[in-house]
Amino acid sequence: MKNARIYLVEDDYVVAKNLSFQLESLDYKVVGISETGEEGLLQILKEKPDLVILDIDLAGVMNGIEVGKKLKEQLHIPFIYITAHADGATMSEALPTEPWAYLAKPFNETTLRSSIELALYKSHQQKQHTPEDAEIRDKKYTLDDAIFIKSKNRLVKVALRDILFVEANDIYSNVYTTDNKYLVNYTLKAIAEKFPESTFLRVHRSYLVNHQKVEALEYNDLIIQGHKIPIGKTYRDELMQFFDVM
Repeated sequence: MKNARIYLVEDDYVVAKNLSFQLESLDYKVVGISETGEEGLLQILKEKPDLVILDIDLAGVMNGIEVGKKLKEQLHIPFIYITAHADGATMSEALPTEPWAYLAKPFNETTLRSSIELALYKSHQQKQHTPEDAEIRDKKYTLDDAIFIKSKNRLVKVALRDILFVEANDIYSNVYTTDNKYLVNYTLKAIAEKFPESTFLRVHRSYLVNHQKVEALEYNDLIIQGHKIPIGKTYRDELMQFFDVM
């Protein structure tokens, strides 16, 4: 999408200038640069860009994740995170804000362009649908006892009883069955809201399991068909209520 209006929130002057130059060379229009989250939000509200590129590790009162949360919940503007720290803890904190893409520094122009184009395309598609459309779409691909998963060029029907567990994978999720593993375009939180609570339990911030498939419990893990699933401390008590221990 040529001439898309992009706003940068980056506290490293050199990085911001280099990124601005890259964006201009790719035919995007940089409408502003802010070094802090507070200033960035004020200017974004004024400029109303098509996309925000946001450093997670901002100095100041607000870090990038806090800014991302406000962009999502209040301003409804798509954003891409950039960071030099792509560790699990940072990802886990960032994912609930539902960024449109996630770039680990350093990145090249090809990766930058593809991430921007994907974010802009998804944003455009979302604007074409009303909340009612989204509800109809979700119902279309979900049944009481099964879901349809997009796999290559097909919609594959997967019975809920055949799902072993679901694993968070950045802004996507991996759905494991006895015979297959599917990558789906939903966060773990979104999947947990769709699946029946009587069968599927959150046992870790990165795992949702079918408790009927659990074969054994170790102190810190569940065993499901050879897979070791870690048990988070905050989920342990609720989990144990589902098992009759003698």
